[in-house]
Amino acid sequence: RATAMSVSSALMVMIYSLFDVSGAHFNPAVTSAALFCGKGKMTFSEWIKYVAAQIVGGTLGGLYTGFLNSSTPSANSAVILTKGDGFEMWQAALVEMLFSGLLAYVLLVASLPMQPGTSKPHPLFGLIIASCVTAGGFVAGGISGGLF
Repeated sequence: RATAMSVSSALMVMIYSLFDVSGAHFNPAVTSAALFCGKGKMTFSEWIKYVAAQIVGGTLGGLYTGFLNSSTPSANSAVILTKGDGFEMWQAALVEMLFSGLLAYVLLVASLPMQPGTSKPHPLFGLIIASCVTAGGFVAGGISGGLF
């Protein structure tokens, strides 16, 4: 539970601090939802740039984390989708897909303007999105590790 809370707290800070820069697109699933939502939130060329930056950022972050943890016994183990005790791999994959979809939906709804004609989202949008990640970590953590 501490992992879910720490990850969602970090995400909330990132959302509030970088929303004006990237629209809080830190995940290709969220970026893809913005492209396909039909509200004109993103063009295909913007999508390509965002997803490329997310892949590069994720790769560099993973390499940096591996470098920092290179002296630990688990240094050679990759962070991959695994099934929890008593669950099958299809159940782990399903819960990951469901919570990725929920995260994308919540981000799209919470970041929409509260008043027509403005671009200002709900003041608690970062907390709302982070709460979705917390809930997903609590539910999916034991099934798949909560990687969404």
